[in-house]
Amino acid sequence: MIEMINDVNQIFREVTIGLCKNPDLADALKECKKYLRTIMPVNMIHVSVMDPELSAARIVACVNDNGTVPIGDSWVIPLSREVMETVKDRMTDDVCFRGDGKESYPYRMGAEIMGISEPFSVLNIRLHINDDNLGFLGLMARGKDQYLDEHAKLMHLLSPVFTCFLQGRLRYEEALLLIRQAREDLKYLQQDVKKISGNHVIGVNSGLKDVMNKVRQAASTNNPILLIGETGVGKGIIANEIHERSSRKEGLFLKVHCRSIPGSLLISELFGHDKGAFTGATHDKRGCFERAQGGMLFLDEIGALPLEVQTGILNVLLDKGFKRVGGSRTIFPDVRLIAASQQDLGAMVRKGVFLKELWSRMNASLITVPSLRARKFDIPSLTNHFIHKKSIEMNLPVIPSPADGEMDYLLQYDWPGNVRELENVIERALILGQGRLLRFPDLGGFQRLLFLNQGSKEISKIPTLNEIMIQHIRNTLEKTGGRIEGEGGAADLLGIHYNTLRARMKKLGIAFGRNR
Repeated sequence: MIEMINDVNQIFREVTIGLCKNPDLADALKECKKYLRTIMPVNMIHVSVMDPELSAARIVACVNDNGTVPIGDSWVIPLSREVMETVKDRMTDDVCFRGDGKESYPYRMGAEIMGISEPFSVLNIRLHINDDNLGFLGLMARGKDQYLDEHAKLMHLLSPVFTCFLQGRLRYEEALLLIRQAREDLKYLQQDVKKISGNHVIGVNSGLKDVMNKVRQAASTNNPILLIGETGVGKGIIANEIHERSSRKEGLFLKVHCRSIPGSLLISELFGHDKGAFTGATHDKRGCFERAQGGMLFLDEIGALPLEVQTGILNVLLDKGFKRVGGSRTIFPDVRLIAASQQDLGAMVRKGVFLKELWSRMNASLITVPSLRARKFDIPSLTNHFIHKKSIEMNLPVIPSPADGEMDYLLQYDWPGNVRELENVIERALILGQGRLLRFPDLGGFQRLLFLNQGSKEISKIPTLNEIMIQHIRNTLEKTGGRIEGEGGAADLLGIHYNTLRARMKKLGIAFGRNR
């Protein structure tokens, strides 16, 4: 065998071909081991990668006489400071160790991990580019004193070939991970971009005026925000509006509906997991906090989160970071958190099912989104918006209008499902109407017969649209002491020009000025 080593060019060629024709690291090592055994003793060959953050060497591929060895999650060899210093001292020497495996702690531990109990010899080669230490190539042979100086010199010559191959493989795996992550983000964006782009706030100058003032204030800060409101009031749209008005609008707006994800999966969904953390974890996964880096994370129904998940979120808000499931590295994400709830979180704190400190942090920036029944004067605008939007989505040849009296009918209903219920009612009316004038179906227990029966005593109790507008304007004038113009005046509160308000009051017969 010693004579064969003298033909270095032939060895260099065979090893290079063996590595290049096998893109898989384990397959390439198997091919190289098969050839190297013809010129030197080799019963096992493995490659390990340095992990400076863990101060450890992680075995990534291993081949023995029986073939490829399955890599276990625990195949990590911790390296003490003393061992790391020894490696640094040998930075100019590719051959880090030649001798019997039982003589050195890392090789004893490596033997235990790989199930080797008999005496063995080790030849360990450092794989590096300049001062960047990528990892090691390890050769093992049964028995003592199996590796000679000639073997060490040969592997020293071959180390650049193994180094280039390992570097290419690591970059390939990194590229695959980035592609997988990009596909995850793209999939999410493709699912939600239509909904996000199709939503905009209706009622910014009327029923949602106070909310939008708070939105403008909140958008300029980086504090966490809590949105409170009944189901269907549009908390998600308000959260998206905050994102669009903030300095993070170029980042991702990631939405998680906490109630729809099983509790056992929530931690992995939000904080991610490392490969091998549990059964089925075949690769590293970024959680929502990592994916939303530089953007905003919207947690809808935060009250549904288990206490352990709440603790993890609180740690992020306290700048303590988090660790992936099965991971050891602490991650500090640059993410702004927006949460929403229809539940009384204060009552949940008193019951001990919601963390008081998390509630205090979120409650500092609180925005309450009113129900639809509290802003019925926005119903005409919302109705027209949904008719136009749904007609385009359904490819209707013309955009229909509500039949006479139908808008008054919508104004009388209390809308327990809020804006979402209104949208569903309009969509159903469009399907049934087939392009004709829209008539809306019965809404819950609110019967159309009572509404339409002109001879019924009930009809006298139902105000007209003008009557509702008169009462609303009068209530506003009461709040402003009859003042129409200026900041805080009736026109300002109603979100219209004061001349427009005067003209409308004159038309409706509402006295103002001296007449008032």
